[in-house]
Amino acid sequence: MSIDQEQSPLRLLYVGSGSLWSDESASLLADAGESQTELTVETAAAALELVEQQSLAAVVARYDLPDGDGVSFLSDCLDAQPGLVTILVAGQSSQSLIDRTFEAGIDEFVHDTGPEKRRLLDHHLRSYLGAGETTRDTEDSGRLLGRLQSETTLGEERSLTDRILETSPVGIVIVDADDTVRYINDRAADMLGIDGYDGPLVETALDVDVLSFDGDVEGDDRRPHQRVVEDGVTVRGEARVAVDGQTRWLSVAGAPLYDADGAVSSSVFSLEDVTDQKQRERRLQRQEAVMQIVDDGLYAVDDEGRFVAVNDAYTDLVGYDRETLLGRPASEFFETRLVEQADDLQSHIESDGRESVTLEAVLTTASGEQVPVEARISLFELDDGRHGRAGVVRDISDRKRRAERLASLNEVGQALTTAETAEAVADIVVEGAREILALPLTAVEYHDEATGRLRPARRTAALESLVGDGPLFTSEWGCPWQVYAESEGRVLDDLSETAMDADETPLESAILLPMGTHGVFVAGATEPHAFDDTDVMVAEILVANAVAALDRVDRERELRATTAELADHNESLHHLNRLNDIIRSLTRDLTQASTRADVETAVCERLADADPYVFAWVGEQRASSDDVSVRASSGDDDGYLDWLADAERPATGETPTERAISTREPVVQNSLHADPPLAPWQTQALRRGFDASIAVPLTFRETVYGVLHLYADEAGVFDEMERAVLGELGGMVGYAINAIERKKALVSDAAVELTFSVDDPSIPPFEFAAQTGSEFEFDELVQHSDGTVRVFFTVSGADPDAVYRYSERIPSIHQLSLLTEREDTCRFEALVGDSGFLADLVSYGAHPTAMTASADGGRVSVELPQSGDVQAFVRMFLERYEGSELVAKTERERSVQTPAEFEANYRDRLTERQREVLETAYFSGFFEWPRDVSGQELAAMLDVSQPTVSRHIRTGERELFGLIFDDEETRG
Repeated sequence: MSIDQEQSPLRLLYVGSGSLWSDESASLLADAGESQTELTVETAAAALELVEQQSLAAVVARYDLPDGDGVSFLSDCLDAQPGLVTILVAGQSSQSLIDRTFEAGIDEFVHDTGPEKRRLLDHHLRSYLGAGETTRDTEDSGRLLGRLQSETTLGEERSLTDRILETSPVGIVIVDADDTVRYINDRAADMLGIDGYDGPLVETALDVDVLSFDGDVEGDDRRPHQRVVEDGVTVRGEARVAVDGQTRWLSVAGAPLYDADGAVSSSVFSLEDVTDQKQRERRLQRQEAVMQIVDDGLYAVDDEGRFVAVNDAYTDLVGYDRETLLGRPASEFFETRLVEQADDLQSHIESDGRESVTLEAVLTTASGEQVPVEARISLFELDDGRHGRAGVVRDISDRKRRAERLASLNEVGQALTTAETAEAVADIVVEGAREILALPLTAVEYHDEATGRLRPARRTAALESLVGDGPLFTSEWGCPWQVYAESEGRVLDDLSETAMDADETPLESAILLPMGTHGVFVAGATEPHAFDDTDVMVAEILVANAVAALDRVDRERELRATTAELADHNESLHHLNRLNDIIRSLTRDLTQASTRADVETAVCERLADADPYVFAWVGEQRASSDDVSVRASSGDDDGYLDWLADAERPATGETPTERAISTREPVVQNSLHADPPLAPWQTQALRRGFDASIAVPLTFRETVYGVLHLYADEAGVFDEMERAVLGELGGMVGYAINAIERKKALVSDAAVELTFSVDDPSIPPFEFAAQTGSEFEFDELVQHSDGTVRVFFTVSGADPDAVYRYSERIPSIHQLSLLTEREDTCRFEALVGDSGFLADLVSYGAHPTAMTASADGGRVSVELPQSGDVQAFVRMFLERYEGSELVAKTERERSVQTPAEFEANYRDRLTERQREVLETAYFSGFFEWPRDVSGQELAAMLDVSQPTVSRHIRTGERELFGLIFDDEETRG
């Protein structure tokens, strides 16, 4: 095929320094019969003049031009000559530059890495000029092929067509009017997944899933090639085909082919595999969707610092829209210092291998606003090992403001630590709220304990101007009171929406926070929704500091009061220290005393020798009368006891002795000359220089053994602490006296037996007998070392279960066991605690010997040593147990046996055979543990049966224990 030689030559323009133009490009066109002219200029301006003046076939331009960039220049060329083939050559490659290239409509992008890229440029020129620009303008390609067909022979046409179509970088498919593929090149066959293609001419259906094409008309079901052939139009669109089980996306462009007569005979389609681009677009779409749901600003720049991605949050932050930012360097929008700082951090990431770094800076927005931001920067990979930079940018204005507020709060907190009064705290809190929170309407209200209401403590000047001296809330039991009472803060965004009256307060929104037990903090505004979360948080911190300060003020006030009180009691403490020394020495005396008199004398002497005490004596109230007898004394009484012994009992009122006995509490007179008229004993005491006195009962449990009287020569000596110490001393002396009395009961040879008639339901046996109509009889009592008592008793006329049920209601009965049951009489064993009736008797030094109880009452007999305080016991018993009366008092001597007498008495109780068995058992080791001989071996020694041996041993043991525990003759 040959081309009309009279046609004007194809002009190729190369713009920029250096040349990639090769002879192969010229020979290509020469072979096609085309003449060509190569034009070379350096600047965009000069090149644009040529484009506007001459008809050019193609323009190849460098990206870096002396007077601009190649993308803008080639875009201007296309505006001047729309059908122009354009190729951009750049020394550096980035995805953003490639995207800009194709978005501008430029046909190809060549990354110039050296002379080897000339072949790539030749390839592109072959594709667009030699094949008729298949991928860019298929309609022009059809017209060129039609011209070639009309001017060459068939063989030449086939040869040229094969060369052009088979070397095309895109797939070429020619379809005739009857929907039959007449030609498909190797590239198209590969894209469509057609196997076995063995030549340029095949007849097969083109199975392509057409998605959308330019010119689609609703209701028009014709295939794209049919519209091309029938309507003579050019179509562009997308198609999808399945190849080897995978989906492949194709960009399809179709144009009509003309025959020699200029009629459309076929359609030619160019196919370009855009699967990677489609997948990249989908990834970008997904990334874009993810980016848009993030609240923080996201951006990405390529290795040249040009924006390749931003989300809405970022554009909102910086004030520039996405179209303005994408493809342009960040340095065009932000300060050089900020960009350089980000570049330096990127270098550190690359050199140190860190995943990310954080940058804090101030960013200037499109409107000129200065916004503090925090950016977390990381890298992502581009082509050829290059890296771009991605950042997550967050507006930290609120954080900065919060930090500033917290710093100011710290200053207020420091000021609160120096406040000495609640009023000073209120002043600092209100002023701090006004300055820190910028809340001009702030108040602190304290709880008034006298009225039980809240009262204004401090208000800002603006609040006083708003409400004057009146209440902030008209109702005394309104929101502030509810917050105080419930101790739960409230944030009211719109008070008009609450249930309160419209005239309740002039505020529209408010923060109300409880200040512990002190009161309420109120911050308000005359417009709704005036407070954000930061305002509330800072207010809560401020109030917490205020509560801590108020608590400290209260503690310091109490501490000052306590300090003053302690100063007032220094002298008293001095006395107490000396008193404690006395009590320690008395403890030794009491443990060593053998008689009650020794105890009482030691107490009086120790106390009388200690300042400011001058005189001490112990008195006892007689059982037969209300008179008090002196048992011991020490110090200079100047005849006071003689007067007391001769004085008549006053007709009215009680003496300190009587009051101490009746109340069992110390009776204090800290100033004997106060509250006249004075009692006779007060007058006599004052005459002798006694200014204060105390009467301390000497008690053990319910027994009052006497009263300790102590006098001082100065008033106000016996304060609360000293009274408490002396009261404990009275209990300690009472315990010592009781221990001595109990000891005498155990070792005394002479005893007094007291018998009382009793009808007191508080005593368990008497209550049980009255409830059940039964009879109770005491048998024996065994005292344990822990204070508990084991009691043996008999009940007649009551079911054992009734006894068990009753015992479960008595706290002092710890354990009950049935020993024997005969007819209507049962014998029991009970473990009684140290608070039971019998245990109480034992604690007073009395040993119960008999007790009977029936529905009509009963009797209790106890034995006390003659040397014991019998009168005190009788007085205690009669006072404590209702309906009791002393009916008998018997004195007797306890019989004492010598060991020889006891042995003789025991031997008289045994038979000769029993003595033989016992002596053999003892000397053979039967009673050792472990036994030296067994019962069977002992029986063999004596030539008797083992049961006989056991019977004789048990009989001997019973007789021995009878002599010890309950033999009447032995006990005398």
